Amino acid sequence: MNKSLLAFPFAVCTLSAVAFAATSQFSGEQTKQEYELLLAQLNALSVATFVNESYETGVGKSTAITRVQNGGAGDSDVLLFLHHDIDHSAVRKDDDGLHVGTVSIDTTLHQQDFAPEEMLEMFKDATPFRLITDIQHTGEVRNRLTVNPNDPDNAIDEFSWDGLELDVITNDGKIVGDGKLGKLSVVNPEDGTEMSIADSPFEVDLILDEKINYVGTANFVINQMNMKSPQRPELSIKQIAVASKTQVIDDGVDGSLLFDVKGIQSIMPISNASLDIAVNGLGVEGVGLLNELFETQNAVFDQDAMSDEILTAVKAMLQPGVLMSIDLLLNNRGGDVVTDLNIALKEEGEDGMSADALEKVVTQRDALNLINFNGLLNADRSALDITPAMLFLGAAGEYITITDESVTSSITLEGSTLNINGVLLPLDQLTGSLDQPFSDLLR
Repeated sequence: MNKSLLAFPFAVCTLSAVAFAATSQFSGEQTKQEYELLLAQLNALSVATFVNESYETGVGKSTAITRVQNGGAGDSDVLLFLHHDIDHSAVRKDDDGLHVGTVSIDTTLHQQDFAPEEMLEMFKDATPFRLITDIQHTGEVRNRLTVNPNDPDNAIDEFSWDGLELDVITNDGKIVGDGKLGKLSVVNPEDGTEMSIADSPFEVDLILDEKINYVGTANFVINQMNMKSPQRPELSIKQIAVASKTQVIDDGVDGSLLFDVKGIQSIMPISNASLDIAVNGLGVEGVGLLNELFETQNAVFDQDAMSDEILTAVKAMLQPGVLMSIDLLLNNRGGDVVTDLNIALKEEGEDGMSADALEKVVTQRDALNLINFNGLLNADRSALDITPAMLFLGAAGEYITITDESVTSSITLEGSTLNINGVLLPLDQLTGSLDQPFSDLLR
């Protein structure tokens, strides 16, 4: 929840189901009560403050203006105004036919008393965005947000953007949506740098979990990114895909984040790359505590108190068997370079591991004794031969095994000692004392 222009209408559309789906038929006065509830909910979730500037009640239609300001004080800076045309007729007809017991809200930027004309002139028709929200008597809410393309005649630094489209359906704690970030092109006239991306789609499929907030999937794909400059080598990427997934299984939270980059053309000898980060088995209670800690209304601004709260939440997340894996794949015309890292808390009963043992962790050494850590490097020699990396790997000596076909190495943690390809390295010789309490490190 931030202060960006796009965050405000998106917050309105995702919370509309709660605010307006209480009944199948609304009078203007009933709708006003729901509108005020909506503002209260937005204020509980956002760092900005939403204030009812005005509300005009009608029989079948009402209008409202919301003031969005930076902070709750009366003299806080006003960020923008939102204008709402609210249709709460018992029966409404549009291009899709008759709708019984629905509310339709048309939200736009309220331009009256809103000064920065230069911002409005950036968009076609001087209208930055429009949000259409339809609330069915069943509680389902359909939202369509469009951010207009910019007006090339009023572009800043030769900025061109085809706008944004977003469709979201919310119902009974579930959010399903997809959209498209329009083609974007920016040219800096001062140094001639050019950057562009093609139309890029995204989608979300989330459901509210009462313990840790929303879980589910979110995907975003950036298509055909190009960057060039007279001062720098040209860079072209065919596609960047970002995918995240979160789920709750029993008392554990599993989450993953994948970055997949394809078709890289640059001076770097890399054609494709992917990074997959996954965490399995985090304690639900700890994840919930951390979420609550960073919600605006629960924010702790005292540094020492914040450190203690974070430490409490982290301890509740780290239960026996928690596993974090990091997998990196690099590819070029010579082959693949693969690295796998796994960091896990020991399983219940392994080397004395238990929830009580976790509670007794005070120092870094205490934590290291409860961790299993291992990593592997497995690379095609032909892939590394066409990179500068071989110059450094050749000097790594006994830490790396190099043959005509491959470059390999392994690393494990044995207590507070690293075993790298059979060579033992005590960590306290590399990093200093491991006996300093975590509470001191966070201050």
